Amino acid sequence: MTKHVVVTGCSKGIGKATALYLDRQGYTVWASVRKANDAEMLKSQASQRLQTFLMDITDPQQVQAAAEQVQAGVGDEGVFALVNNAVVMIPCPLEVLPIEILHQQMAVVVDGTLRVTQAFLPLVRQAKVQL
Repeated sequence: MTKHVVVTGCSKGIGKATALYLDRQGYTVWASVRKANDAEMLKSQASQRLQTFLMDITDPQQVQAAAEQVQAGVGDEGVFALVNNAVVMIPCPLEVLPIEILHQQMAVVVDGTLRVTQAFLPLVRQAKVQL
């Protein structure tokens, strides 16, 4: 049985490394990126199993469309795991951080993570995986 894993934030850093590592371990990885050129770069470093899709986790319509795309790809197998990795980090002391910038960061880190979890959790629950 194929084990499908969804990883968000795969353009660079930990997300990219996680997607490539899971791909090398034999998982079918569904890797989200925000730009098409990041998708092509990631695919060039991975096996044919790795699938990319565009998703900005702050956009409810994109998240829902991505969940539907993955659902179509995994069918009845569901998703073995969801790795919520997409983040934005604004290195700035809180004492001088403009509140609007903090709200943008929270929209990704808190709201976006919750949005992705809610959209993909039915696929995780659907998986019939033997550990």
